Amino acid sequence: MQVLLQQQQQEQRMRQQQLQQQQVQQQQLRQQQLQQQQLQQQQLQQQQLQQQQLQQQQQQLQQQQLQQQFLPHTSVLPAAASSQSLYAWEPTANLAASIPAAAAAAADPAAAAATAADEKLQESRKTERAAACGCPASGTQKAPKQQQQKEQQQQ
Repeated sequence: MQVLLQQQQQEQRMRQQQLQQQQVQQQQLRQQQLQQQQLQQQQLQQQQLQQQQLQQQQQQLQQQQLQQQFLPHTSVLPAAASSQSLYAWEPTANLAASIPAAAAAAADPAAAAATAADEKLQESRKTERAAACGCPASGTQKAPKQQQQKEQQQQ
């Protein structure tokens, strides 16, 4: 009888141990699942953050591209408009004429540089011609040196 009772107690202890082991295993499993969920949430948050950063970078790039497209036009026009002093007695056509020229210069800087170089060349040729004939280069109406010398000799 006593042996039977001892066997029952031993079986009962074994069941309790098994039950405790199962409970521990279940707790460990729950902890693992919880850790996995937390890890997945962190990964999701990181992905969302990366997407936001990527979108911000794309927006900044688009803004820079737009600025590069339109900034030359907006920066050249006011400079050209302000470079000519506009007084009350001057016609506003001077200012209006400078705006398309500034826009063209902004649209094609190489053509604007070529035009400026051509204008300088024409100006230097005028000066050379004026110097060759003895005329003043400023465009004022004065007699050439030869005529001035003749007039002085006649007097």
